[in-house]
Amino acid sequence: MESTIETNSIQKKSLPETLKVLCILSFIGIGLFNFVSGIYNYATIDKKVIEMEAQIQKVEDSGNSMAISILQDAQNAVICAQQNKTSALIVSLISGLLCLAGVLMMWNLKKNGFFLYTIGELSPIIYTFLVIGVGKGTFGILTSAFTIIIPLVFVILYSVQLKHMD
Repeated sequence: MESTIETNSIQKKSLPETLKVLCILSFIGIGLFNFVSGIYNYATIDKKVIEMEAQIQKVEDSGNSMAISILQDAQNAVICAQQNKTSALIVSLISGLLCLAGVLMMWNLKKNGFFLYTIGELSPIIYTFLVIGVGKGTFGILTSAFTIIIPLVFVILYSVQLKHMD
């Protein structure tokens, strides 16, 4: 009888399926977007600036003013990213580590992991708006929306799972 009581009180809470799926998706996303993409962008941004200039020249020759405007917006963003590539890489890697630590803690049902994860997800958004600015033009608006929506959706989904964490 006494050993049954001890076993029940020692039983560890199991990881809910929704939280497990979120964590696995986050592990993949952190690896791809924070680490691989951050390093890849750092290594290739100079080449992207040159390619962008060539694309703009081709479109200018065609006379499509709407396409020229979109490409010039994109070029401005790429040039700004090139000028800030080292700080962007640092922010990407640090935010990735914060997110990874947060997800590992949430995997172990620790509520503090949510707060680390949230800081890790929001810091690149804040950095982008402070350094590059709010998206202007079609390209900037689409990029800004994509950059904000996915992290916010994950933060909201994790916040719903807080009830399972200690």
